[in-house]
Amino acid sequence: MALCYPRLVKAARFRETFGASHEDLREFEYDEDAHLTPYAPSAAREDFAETFMTYLRHRGELPSVHDKPAIRRKWRFVRQLAARIDAGRATW
Repeated sequence: MALCYPRLVKAARFRETFGASHEDLREFEYDEDAHLTPYAPSAAREDFAETFMTYLRHRGELPSVHDKPAIRRKWRFVRQLAARIDAGRATW
């Protein structure tokens, strides 16, 4: 994703949603209210990848077990990112 659409993941919107830039390799503490998997907080890019993978796996429908404000915000980001890509836009 980042290689094909670098402007979408390098935007401030990504940092605001995932807590760090896509390039930031800082590890976060796992929080089940903010992360879909225990692996997700290993870096912001991994949190994004786990969110994106889960979004695809569940066809855009957020599982109720994960319906928490921080995860909803990340889900919205992925939905909007997918819509931008579908519309042929490579920037926000």
